[in-house]
Amino acid sequence: MIEVPEELSSYFKEADFSDYPKVSIPQSFVDERGEIINIADGTLGDVAIINSNSQSVRANHIHETDWHLSYCLNGSLNYSFLDQDGQVKTTQINAGELFFTPNQIAHRMDFLENTVLVVISRNSRKRDHYEEDTKKFNLPIE
Repeated sequence: MIEVPEELSSYFKEADFSDYPKVSIPQSFVDERGEIINIADGTLGDVAIINSNSQSVRANHIHETDWHLSYCLNGSLNYSFLDQDGQVKTTQINAGELFFTPNQIAHRMDFLENTVLVVISRNSRKRDHYEEDTKKFNLPIE
């Protein structure tokens, strides 16, 4: 079971992370005006919008201290990670899904179509700090 990062507010529970790497969205509101989906709350270092082209690859690395909580606005991707037994696991992420990357986990994203992600990080994404925390890792496709 993945632990809830201490930086996230208490509305996230461990059960929300039980379908790792996917995360249940613990809070949303719907009324006649539409919907509000709260995808993160707490002490956060960065929020980025990442546009990725179809057939492109991102990540293929490990973060020493950083973690990411990512929401797929549109498109889809295959998210691969190295589990505790050294096995590559892959799951498809689709629009409307939230997924989590803990620190110290090798991960890779293969985009199946043009995709837009909102990525919330523990750490700042200032280039020097990001590069210092990120180690390249050639995670093979499952």
